[in-house]
Amino acid sequence: MNKFFIVFILFFFAVSCGTSTKKVTESDSDDESANDSDAVACTDGKTKCSDNSVYKCDGGEWTEWDNCTAQDLICAVKAGAAQCLEDSADTGNTGSDSDAADTGDTADTGDTANTGDTANTGDTANTGDTADTGDTADTGDTANTGDTADTGDTADTGDTANTGDTADTGDTANTGDTANTGDTADTGDTADTGDTADTGDTADTGDTADTGDTADTGDTADTGDTGDSGCIPYVDERCNIDGNVETCNATGDGWVLTSVCNDTCLDGDCVVNPSCTPDERRCINKTAQKCNADGLAWIVTDVCKYECDSGECIGDCDSGEKRCNVDGKAETCGNDGLWDVTGNCTASTPCVDELGECSENSLNLVGTTATMGGVHYYYGNVTLSSLTTITVDPAIGYLEIHAGGDITIDSTSGIYADAIICGPSNGNGSNGYSYGGGGGGGHKDAGTSGYAYSGGYGYTISGGAAVPSLSILKYKTGSCGGTNYSSSAGGKGGGAIILYAHNIFIEGTLSAKGGNGAYGYYGGSGGGSGGSITLFGGIVEVKASAELSVDGGTGGTTNSSYTSYAGGAGSKGMIKILSGQKSAGIVDGSANVGSYNIVTVTPPEKISSTTHPDQTKWYNDGFGSSSISWNRPTYLEVSAYFYKINTTSVYVPKSGDGIYTEDNTVVLDASNFAAGTNYFHLTTNDYDAQTGTVSNSFVVNVNNVPPTITSSSHSSQSTFYDTATVALNWTDPAGKEGSFPQYRYIWDRYAETTPSSTTGIETDKKDLTKTGVPDGIWYLHVISIDTMGYPTKTARHFKVNVGVQPGKGNIAGTVKASGTNNPINGATVKVNDGIWSATSASNGAYSIGDSTVYSNTTYSWPKWEVSASAPGYKKMTQTVDVSEGVTTPLNFFLEAE
Repeated sequence: MNKFFIVFILFFFAVSCGTSTKKVTESDSDDESANDSDAVACTDGKTKCSDNSVYKCDGGEWTEWDNCTAQDLICAVKAGAAQCLEDSADTGNTGSDSDAADTGDTADTGDTANTGDTANTGDTANTGDTADTGDTADTGDTANTGDTADTGDTADTGDTANTGDTADTGDTANTGDTANTGDTADTGDTADTGDTADTGDTADTGDTADTGDTADTGDTADTGDTGDSGCIPYVDERCNIDGNVETCNATGDGWVLTSVCNDTCLDGDCVVNPSCTPDERRCINKTAQKCNADGLAWIVTDVCKYECDSGECIGDCDSGEKRCNVDGKAETCGNDGLWDVTGNCTASTPCVDELGECSENSLNLVGTTATMGGVHYYYGNVTLSSLTTITVDPAIGYLEIHAGGDITIDSTSGIYADAIICGPSNGNGSNGYSYGGGGGGGHKDAGTSGYAYSGGYGYTISGGAAVPSLSILKYKTGSCGGTNYSSSAGGKGGGAIILYAHNIFIEGTLSAKGGNGAYGYYGGSGGGSGGSITLFGGIVEVKASAELSVDGGTGGTTNSSYTSYAGGAGSKGMIKILSGQKSAGIVDGSANVGSYNIVTVTPPEKISSTTHPDQTKWYNDGFGSSSISWNRPTYLEVSAYFYKINTTSVYVPKSGDGIYTEDNTVVLDASNFAAGTNYFHLTTNDYDAQTGTVSNSFVVNVNNVPPTITSSSHSSQSTFYDTATVALNWTDPAGKEGSFPQYRYIWDRYAETTPSSTTGIETDKKDLTKTGVPDGIWYLHVISIDTMGYPTKTARHFKVNVGVQPGKGNIAGTVKASGTNNPINGATVKVNDGIWSATSASNGAYSIGDSTVYSNTTYSWPKWEVSASAPGYKKMTQTVDVSEGVTTPLNFFLEAE
């Protein structure tokens, strides 16, 4: 043994003195820790940490790529890749090999030769204990307790030759594996057997909350502590070897992937790297992302149906779909499901990710009359001069212009969106009455009510309700007035004019008025409401000659004898003047600006989420966190932001009731989100310490309802059917169809089994037929998996009774503490995980219930599995037969945890 020790020491120093560029192929028999075990699949290009070196899979073999020790660095997994990093708060020894660079013992002084207990050199040349007698009779760890229950060091190998720790002091107070740092490169326990079957550290606590090695690489792919039991369902979280978050599963006996971290995973949470290279692209899970222009946030450009590669979705596409490819060209999906280049965009006409089209260079209209609608992007300036008039297309109802330069409208020119559209809050009609006028359209306020008469009674004809949007960035068009008694249409609502630019200068007219109601002899129709005008720029100037109008239309008149039946007036619309700083929103006091207006600091225009990218989809509650990013809102500097998450659609966070951040990305724990529709609200704080009074928001829809299961063959869950063919199907929760492309199910004899994103059988079908099903009680358990791979936390359980119903008996007994014989009050006793259950009384007695448990002996069903559990005790399971009319005794003695 001593000869082996000396040889090993010589080998260690020979390897340690090698250069960092030397490439060494890692064998399958190496003595590495679970952090870098060969359980890590070798896929070309994948990296991992081993012995404080970066190894890369090349040609199906692990090859040493970079020696971190030689550089006084730490090998860690960051952004999904192993790399040499400084041992700072950013790495937390993330992904390191238990104790990268021997950091388990501070300053590498735990054991001479800087080896933690490397190759048993804690005592030089194995002489710490002369002739291997330091620990008499193999007692390097007294009574073999280096790790509780004699399993810390399998086969007494915790310290090779048992000389690693003189008097068990290699790691002070026998803390060899404190936070998994006791033994450098995890060799203190040969072949990483220090924690055999997860008992090296009792109850999986050797690595507290699995954070001994940040990034969850202490236990490679969840195998470092075999068994991995005893975690708290959907509470305990950790980082896995890929630098993503895993959460304790529904049954508390395993881990499931719940969050894909964009940058770094630390202590079970995703951590944001706040910088990137502008226009750089990448893939995270099924999202294609692009670094924004100022390099402060990643913005989702596409959600992939199949896969993402090099920042771009690959695989078949949907005909007519558009995108900007990684080369900056515009592409359109053809009828063959393949992408075709449809725009060779240039530096002055770059591709617009929001459109999948090349932008236009500039717009300079002089003395022109034109009709425009929809969204238009210009790389340069937009100028309207010399009696230029743009009318917003009524078929579209709005005009949104984005300019990379300035937008200038001179005093003789303008954009008009008057009386062109019916909107979100139309007035009610009075048709059907003998006399009557229609209600006005609603917008900022409710439309004015009309009045009708019929059968000797008068009736109020309500106008459209108010649309609360003055304090949010999203705009609304106007709404139509209601019809009169003879069904004459009310006035149409004003459209929407939205201008984004570096700077905006308005001397002319922007108009989005509502139309007037129509005259009617026995009643007029309602007036339409005004639309909206939004000006969004670094500097926004509204000059003295400017006119910005969103007035509502008047109600239609009636014969002078029936003046009370005039139509209701439409509400005024809204005007938002949003600039990079409050002081940069300059409105001349002589300008004609509608009374419903707001001048304030602009919120960020674009918000996106890499974890919940589609605001129209539903995502299951089995996610760990949500990452939300946004672009800096203007061309001027901002100092910070306030954000708030709630279920209210209109909300403006500010100091005192919002969360302050200076970053452009936040990672929010799943506990911040309620089931249903959540809104992430965001406002800007400018450098004058002025907080905006207009917010932008992003929607995250969270589903917590598993699919609903039915059976056409065994429809009642309380009835036995003497047929061995079982037909089942399931449906998504109402209103959420189309959000769940996959499902996972388990078919077994237990009442509360819960599949996860990694357990059970995956299918894209919504039906299942089982044939030749043996007699007895069966269950189908189903969860849905959303487009990002998140499962529902809970499963839907459907009971199927097959065969002829047998008679019933009972199971009864006591639950006591092992060793003390003390009764346990409140213990839960379950038959087959909850088909039937009972709770123990103060004397420890329980009874499932007379004539409750089906006889399993009548038709030769399998034995019943009965479990008992209580806080502070280990769960115990026994099997038992039950005969008809008989109470079967079954006692439990639970061991303390």
